[in-house]
Amino acid sequence: MKKLLILSFFSALCWQLCGQMQPKTLFAAGDGSLLSNLDAYSVQDYNARAGILLDENLTLGGFVHRQQFSRFRSNGPDITAQYFGLFTRYFFEDNGKWVPFLAGEAFLGSRDFNFDVAELNFNHNLWGFFLGGGIDWFLGPSAAIEGQAGVQWFDEEEADPRTNILANVGLFFFLPPEGESLGRANPAMARGLMMIGGQGSFQWNISNNDTGSGPVFAIYPVIGYQFDPRWMVGGGFTFTSGQQEVGGGVILDEFDLSVGLHPFLRLYLNPDDKFKVFAEGMAGAAFQRNSFNNEYPFRLRGSMGVDFFLSSYMALEAFLGYQGVRDIKTDTGWEDNLVGGLGLRAFVGK
Repeated sequence: MKKLLILSFFSALCWQLCGQMQPKTLFAAGDGSLLSNLDAYSVQDYNARAGILLDENLTLGGFVHRQQFSRFRSNGPDITAQYFGLFTRYFFEDNGKWVPFLAGEAFLGSRDFNFDVAELNFNHNLWGFFLGGGIDWFLGPSAAIEGQAGVQWFDEEEADPRTNILANVGLFFFLPPEGESLGRANPAMARGLMMIGGQGSFQWNISNNDTGSGPVFAIYPVIGYQFDPRWMVGGGFTFTSGQQEVGGGVILDEFDLSVGLHPFLRLYLNPDDKFKVFAEGMAGAAFQRNSFNNEYPFRLRGSMGVDFFLSSYMALEAFLGYQGVRDIKTDTGWEDNLVGGLGLRAFVGK
């Protein structure tokens, strides 16, 4: 099963630009996830970036990323990767809906390997830079879908340099210097409201050495529909192809193909309040393939969470819950997981 839940969000609707790209506009994006198999391991993944538009075209900002893979009953190492960096973008003139840009970034960090015996611990420094371009598709004065693609040069101690082709799509939050105050919005959870989110990414190591690997593609769209001020129904779809690694030759997921559909039902306990608390239930199944066999995991999840609206279109969402997983084909016992996440959600009315 896919071991890493990723909470970042994108939409498929667009509104007029409404003058978002003004000097001193602030923008940010980020997400976080937690998955803990209570018998074996846990994976935590967090990233955030923020910047400012210096003039009508040029931006400057910074970003951080941390991923921690911990084992509970194994002699293998816990692996933590963390890095920080700076990025810049040049935005071209917009046409009212689409704003293309060129992007560059550079970063420094480390990958730490921690064993039960402290004397065995070691770490590798890492660094790299990225050049590419992309486009922002605005939903409203404070939200845009962003797609970006380019080439990354990545170097790590005790390893050959790597050249990666990267692409991703996600949601960016914009705060113009004149406009809606941050965190002051409290939109009604009205019937007909759409929550459209998810994330997509692509990575292909094209290095002409032993570090080269096949492409890894992942997409996680999420759609919800508010059919009552308190109730939302929706579903999440997952598709991944290729194996993800956490470094040191450790495969994060053993499956090279995974397809799943997971409907959910959400109840908002206080839809009129500033912090909108919800309870959510999810059930669904997936098909997963590796080199040895196929699996058909069935998932049940119950969670509690809260939505805090940063603007009329965007909310910061956090949740924590329990997930049980059982293979339909082999009828094995339930696998217990602790799951959680923190990220942005886009909400669009009729």
